[in-house]
Amino acid sequence: MSAFDAVISALAPKAADELEGVQVLDGWDREKDLADLVLVLGFAPTPGTPAGTVRRDEDADGFGTVETVTIACTAASWDGDLDYAGKGTQVADLLTRLRDLLAAESRADRRLGGTVLRAYLGTASQWYREVDERGATVQCDFAVVAEVHGP
Repeated sequence: MSAFDAVISALAPKAADELEGVQVLDGWDREKDLADLVLVLGFAPTPGTPAGTVRRDEDADGFGTVETVTIACTAASWDGDLDYAGKGTQVADLLTRLRDLLAAESRADRRLGGTVLRAYLGTASQWYREVDERGATVQCDFAVVAEVHGP
């Protein structure tokens, strides 16, 4: 299993268990019926778009090989009305809960079940507001970054 898949496999079930009221998806399934509040780990918005990157550093500061995995993610909220402010609050709250989950998991198990050295939310994010067939949508694209011991 690649480092990219290992990080998602470690994080997705924890997020699904801990983030009540949130549909957690491993990758973007354009055919799936989506809940009002969605978190996608490994988000590729269009076919052919990468869902993340892996950078490999040999003998990184005496740790041996370290792979830095950056997973593209998105959080989105829609429920058929036009309340942008309320949806923005839902998405911001979801990101806060995800950050807190990563922090708690890192404190409880610094390696997320032995998979990673550390994991955190990336600092860059992009926010979108639009109206589609389901009503107003607020979406935030962001990254989860993890450092993994390589083979």
